[in-house]
Amino acid sequence: LIIVSLEILCMAGGMKKLQEKNLINDEAYTLNYLKRCTRLGIGLNKAIYNLRSYGIDSQIIDRCLEEIDDDDDEYNAATLIESIYSRNTSFSYKAMVKKIRDKLYIKGFTSETIERALSDFDFEFDDQQEQEALEKEFSRQKKKYSKRYQGTLLRKGYNYEHIKELLNREGALDDE
Repeated sequence: LIIVSLEILCMAGGMKKLQEKNLINDEAYTLNYLKRCTRLGIGLNKAIYNLRSYGIDSQIIDRCLEEIDDDDDEYNAATLIESIYSRNTSFSYKAMVKKIRDKLYIKGFTSETIERALSDFDFEFDDQQEQEALEKEFSRQKKKYSKRYQGTLLRKGYNYEHIKELLNREGALDDE
């Protein structure tokens, strides 16, 4: 019991010395962490959540947030929008915006930052390209569901040739 008490006292003394030498400083760690998250394109919401899970006091986080510039967060969101947009051109306008919004939420950006960045971004959607994507998706869905019809009708005992003939007549198997 005496040995354990001495060890605890030594550890407390060691922690105090580390804090005095500024080697353990929650505020400096929080500020560095927030800046690093900003550089890496991680939103402030996710960074704050992580800091709280690490046991950093909310007051320290709030003080450090005052020193972080909101424009950096918006710039990171805009950069992320650009990269997502350039990689995904085969979606409709609404699907693209939803996909971008979802990815930004997952990355930890605030709703206000996301909406500002989306409103500032210049989306260039070509009706021709969207029409081609629609036709491609339609043919894929038609083929997918025609196979389901085929399987269902086969399980109900209908003749395979009759099913195929009916699907051809209805235009469900035009691509095959």
